[in-house]
Amino acid sequence: MKTLKEIINYSKEFVDDNLSFEEIKWLLLDTFSLQEYQLISLKEKEFDDEEYLKKLKLAKKIPVSYLLNYQIFFGYKFYVDNNVLIPRNETEELVQHVLNYIFDNNYKNIKILEIGTGSGCIAISLKKELDKRNINSFILAVDISQKALEIAKKNAFDNNANIDFILSDCLDNVTNDDFDIVVSNPPYINKDNYVSKRVLDNEPHLALFAEDKGLAIYKKIFLQIKKFSFLKAVFFEISPDLKSNLENIKNIYLPQFHSQYLLDINKYVRFAIYLKY
Repeated sequence: MKTLKEIINYSKEFVDDNLSFEEIKWLLLDTFSLQEYQLISLKEKEFDDEEYLKKLKLAKKIPVSYLLNYQIFFGYKFYVDNNVLIPRNETEELVQHVLNYIFDNNYKNIKILEIGTGSGCIAISLKKELDKRNINSFILAVDISQKALEIAKKNAFDNNANIDFILSDCLDNVTNDDFDIVVSNPPYINKDNYVSKRVLDNEPHLALFAEDKGLAIYKKIFLQIKKFSFLKAVFFEISPDLKSNLENIKNIYLPQFHSQYLLDINKYVRFAIYLKY
C-alpha cells in the first residue's frame, strides 16, 4: 500500500518520449476510479498499487489507450484495440473543419462518405454533432478491415449513432455516388519515414503506411470520387510533406475544386480541403 502522493511521485519516473505524464495520469485515474481533483484531495489516502504498477510498466511498450481499451475523442468514448488506430487530437480538428463547413453553409441535409473509418471516430462524431443541430445526415463509413468495421459498429451502437458501414477498399464496393462530402484520414506514412517503435509494435500497419511515398490511397480516392456529380467538398488529413504532390493530383482529377491547406494545433500542414467552385 502506498499513498496517492507516493504513487504519483513514483509514476513520474516513467515519463519519457513514449509515455507522457498526461497518459500516466489517465491510467492512474482510470485504475483507481478517481476524478482529477481527487489527486490533491486524496493525496494522503493509501491505495493498493499492485495492479496499477503492472499497467504502468506495460505502458512503456503498449499505448495506454490499448491497455484501457478506450479513447475519448470529440467528447465521446470509443472502444479501441490494436485492430484500429488510436484516435488522435489532430483528427478531432479534421472533424471540426467538416462541421464548420456544414454549419457555415447552413446545410440542412447532407450525405457524407468516410473512407478508412477505423474505430469509427470521425463518422460517429460527425453524426452526433449534426444530430445536435437537427441537421439531417446520411453517413456511410467504409474500411478494408473487417475487424476494424466490427469495432466501428460497436462504437456506433455504444454512442447511439446511426451510421451505415460497408467493407470496402476505398470505393470498390460502394455503389452510390451522390455524396456531398468525402472525408478521410487514410494511411499516408511513407514506409521509409521514421515511426516510433511503440507505434510500429502496436498500431495496425495497414492503417499507417501507404505505397507510392504515402500517396497511393489518396490517388485511388481521387480517381474514384471524380465521378461524384453532387460532390461539394473533400477533407483529408495529410502528412505535411505531401502537400505539393496532393495539389498536383487534385488538379488532375478535381480541377473544378479549389484548395485549402490548413495547419494543425502544432503548426504542421495537416489538412487538405478541396471545395467546389
